[in-house]
Amino acid sequence: MANVYSIEGSWTKALDHYEELISILNPETQKGTLARARYGIAIVYKFRRDYDKASEYLQKCINLSNELHNSQLKALSYLEQAEVLYYKGDFAASTALATTAFQIFSEIGDRLSLADVYKVMGMINRKAERFDLALSYFENSLKINQNFNYPLSLGETRFEMGQYFTQTGKKDNALENFQSALKSFKQINARWKINEVEKAIQAISV
Repeated sequence: MANVYSIEGSWTKALDHYEELISILNPETQKGTLARARYGIAIVYKFRRDYDKASEYLQKCINLSNELHNSQLKALSYLEQAEVLYYKGDFAASTALATTAFQIFSEIGDRLSLADVYKVMGMINRKAERFDLALSYFENSLKINQNFNYPLSLGETRFEMGQYFTQTGKKDNALENFQSALKSFKQINARWKINEVEKAIQAISV
């Protein structure tokens, strides 16, 4: 339920459910569930743009992942931390963490998560105005996401590509990607992301 509330943008409800879950866990015997709950809380704070809180909970998740030798969860936390650092403007640290996450995902064969790494790398290079490289990363992310057809990741990649084409002055391409993102987010009732895309469409339509 917490995950569902998080995706649709009901963040107070999501945090309440995560905290309720944590309150009934045994911290010694249920560390895996505790780590995933902290990861979920970090995602909520990232969505709310409270990047300091998101980073704090991601570090807690990384610490537990190390205890549990859970490479996938550690890599997921690294990737989210990379995105948080991107939003905070620390592009060097963001790139380093994304690269580390990429190496782990490659070793364990997690292709869907590799798509998210490509998306973040695209964002970093778009910000640095290395546009050809950014587009290459976005296209790699899109290709994997289309194969898996996971609406949240697919929508996020399409949205970032829309931002890319807006920045490079290609409004028709931007609109096409924003509309595709909107379709994906509507599939999962991600209401706050729908609003975000609609604002982007409105901005390039004036």
